[in-house]
Amino acid sequence: MNSKELIKLIEDNNLQEIFCEFGMNYYTFIHFFEYERKVDFETFERLKLHRAESVDSAYNSDELYNVVYFKDYNIYLKFTGEYDSYGSGNHNYDGSICEVFPKEVTVIQYN
Repeated sequence: MNSKELIKLIEDNNLQEIFCEFGMNYYTFIHFFEYERKVDFETFERLKLHRAESVDSAYNSDELYNVVYFKDYNIYLKFTGEYDSYGSGNHNYDGSICEVFPKEVTVIQYN
């Protein structure tokens, strides 16, 4: 499966919100699919959720995103939204999904 097919599968099942949530992990995916949405087993298997993991995320007043790595497809997808930390703590998911790529950076530290 390529990234466009993976994004389409997620959008066709309206799963952007769950992937955008902060701190996603295997158990959160399982709970959501089993108890909240009851997504069929075929979709669950096609997403390969048992091998997906959150690798980067932000959940603060100026940004809300989660990057999920789908290991079986070697695809990183970024899900975005907005978080109102000063108001009622509401989440607004803009439904945006894009493929992103890891980039190695050098960090200089002074001890």
